[in-house]
Amino acid sequence: MRNPSTISREINRNISYVGNNCGYYPYTAQKEYRYRKRFSHRGLFVNNDDMLAYIESKLAISWSPEQISNYPSEFNMPSFKTIYR
Repeated sequence: MRNPSTISREINRNISYVGNNCGYYPYTAQKEYRYRKRFSHRGLFVNNDDMLAYIESKLAISWSPEQISNYPSEFNMPSFKTIYR
């Protein structure tokens, strides 16, 4: 049994308009879910020596992994969880 608010959010998130009809279409909802899931994470961590040196230099001056991952830089930074690892 699902919580009614979960069902409500799912329906509101996936309302589709086909012609003059408006409704919940499971096939379209699944397709949209897969599309949104592709962009829900930063992707794979690529072991780049320059980036690792940058991370190590920031850790040496007492930056937290959250600060390092969220600070704008020329690198595609991994998440702070990856830096903790």
